Amino acid sequence: DVYPDSALLLLEQIPHPEKLRGKQRADYALLLTQAQYRSNIVATSDSLINIAVGYYQDKDVEKRTASLLYKGGVLKDMGKDEDAMLVYKEAESYIPRIKDNRIVTLIYMGLGYLNQKNRNYALSIDYFKKSVAVNIVPKQVLSWKVSSIMNLANISYYWGNRDDADLYYDQMLSNYNKQNRM
Repeated sequence: DVYPDSALLLLEQIPHPEKLRGKQRADYALLLTQAQYRSNIVATSDSLINIAVGYYQDKDVEKRTASLLYKGGVLKDMGKDEDAMLVYKEAESYIPRIKDNRIVTLIYMGLGYLNQKNRNYALSIDYFKKSVAVNIVPKQVLSWKVSSIMNLANISYYWGNRDDADLYYDQMLSNYNKQNRM
């Protein structure tokens, strides 16, 4: 989680990953996609993550949701916003059944970003607010809250809501300072 480039290096050293089957193959596909995504390596295809999405269709709900989260991210990076939105919405439908708040936060952030990009500002604000409200505290994910708050501030400012924007900027700075004290 904290060092995706190290995870990526380890995963790439696995000999003959094409020989993996079943759960091992799905876990490998999910972990490799996650490591690539977090290392800012833009995928040119969703075929790798589709292995995990397909395998976890009716199995582990946490890994199914994580697979959908990363598939949404891959599609978003490929410029397939409508497909990404559908995948993120499916992932969102699993939120009541999962425990990993980091996944929940990233789903809401993805939906907030896509709605902002497509000028659906009211929906974007709703999703960024949801991402900020999720209870996460580790240092590496506190920056996600700061990012969401910054988006809320920028949208509010764009709409001419200067008072709301100022409140979000204050909240963003408070979270940023909190993050740097950890």
